[in-house]
Amino acid sequence: MPNKQEKTRDSKGKWLKGSCPNPKGRPKGISITEMVRTKLKDKPEGMDKATYGDMVVQSILKKALKDNDVKMLRTIWAYMDGMPKQHHDVVVEDISDLSEDQKKRLSKRWNG
Repeated sequence: MPNKQEKTRDSKGKWLKGSCPNPKGRPKGISITEMVRTKLKDKPEGMDKATYGDMVVQSILKKALKDNDVKMLRTIWAYMDGMPKQHHDVVVEDISDLSEDQKKRLSKRWNG
């Protein structure tokens, strides 16, 4: 691993050749998320119908509805319909302080 004095990234933030701290990439194998997804499909011992996933959903719905948890209700709603899109108007009056690269990126966004 390079010391702090050595330059490890180019002007765009990409790793310079030979300076990546993880040259072999992400380790292979099953992720924790994949392990949880797999386990959620299993049925607990002694239960005929409900899976762990079913039980998680029931627990979430109970918290939202029976316990009247507004935050949980909003979370469920967001997962069902997606969060509303927010549109922002940006007014730029002076771009003289921007670099040429920043001006190009802005121009690309404005002009498609």
